[in-house]
Amino acid sequence: MLKDISVLTRTEKLVFRKLLEDKPLSEIAKELHLSVETIRCHAQVIYEKFHITGLNRRFQLLYRWSIEQFKYIRNQYEKV
Repeated sequence: MLKDISVLTRTEKLVFRKLLEDKPLSEIAKELHLSVETIRCHAQVIYEKFHITGLNRRFQLLYRWSIEQFKYIRNQYEKV
């Protein structure tokens, strides 16, 4: 489940947000003043923490995050 991002470190949360924006790793590295390899390592840890494997991991991350956000919004709407 992705909704509990508290399992991520501060830097992983920053990388997580940039991954959701679909920015290239090189751009994320430049914005965060880190190497591309460091960003790649952070992304790998994020995928592992959320049990995302296989090809298209970034797509899976974005898809799962979108679904969970939709469910959250729908639940909020149903409470009204």
